[in-house]
Amino acid sequence: MKNLIYLFCFSLLLISCGNDDDALIADPLLNNSPYYMTFTEAGNNYDSRASIGVGVDGALIEDPNFLALTLGVDFVTNSGEILAVIVTLEGDSSDGFGSGFEINGSDQNYILNFVYAKSNLSGNVEFNGSAEDDSEPVFFKITSIDRDNKIITGNFSFTAVSDISTETRTVSNGFFKVNYQ
Repeated sequence: MKNLIYLFCFSLLLISCGNDDDALIADPLLNNSPYYMTFTEAGNNYDSRASIGVGVDGALIEDPNFLALTLGVDFVTNSGEILAVIVTLEGDSSDGFGSGFEINGSDQNYILNFVYAKSNLSGNVEFNGSAEDDSEPVFFKITSIDRDNKIITGNFSFTAVSDISTETRTVSNGFFKVNYQ
């Protein structure tokens, strides 16, 4: 079931970036969007703004008895790698959620999950895995949230475990600026 949810989120991200706006950019390798994600994996720095076919999306539901946040990015790098990062956060309350909100490791009040996928243009999947706050090192912090303009920024890091082996990938120095719905 977890894989179906991740597949749905990833499909949603791919569909959202399926327009022809890239044709309007003079240099298609430079995305000037104010919304992006950056991170480091295996010593490589990735920035969705320097990529082709970028989809950066978010959704936030806040209620006194429920919190749900989904953030995601998918893009093609200059070297032809296809990368995707999805962050999901769920809780029984939105109390305390805002600027300065942080999860460093496990938190009994929230469920935090990360998905990381990497493949190439030939369709060969190099890595597909996930990290959950109860099993792997995770960090997530909201540095600012503008509820009027629906913009959220923050930091993240995690170690994802492969869905098919014991291989891991550590994603660090993550930063996001996302316009959410």
